[in-house]
Amino acid sequence: MPKFKEYNQHQLQLLPQDIESKIAKDHLAKLISHSVDKMDLSFIEQNYSNDGQHAYDPRMSCRTVWNIASSLFFTTIVSSSY
Repeated sequence: MPKFKEYNQHQLQLLPQDIESKIAKDHLAKLISHSVDKMDLSFIEQNYSNDGQHAYDPRMSCRTVWNIASSLFFTTIVSSSY
């Protein structure tokens, strides 16, 4: 198993300390997070080396990219409707 930097989506840091509780239960970010948790990312993990500095967990990267892409998509739709 490749070595990744420690990643805990539920860790307490910055303000608000528990960001999970600040996101509505029906928010798109929750769906994205749940979907990424269900994804088989072994094809990504196989390409990482144990040499050098630890990489960020692929789940974190997937969540970030997916959330940014979703935000850009919906922002484009809303701004184009005006």
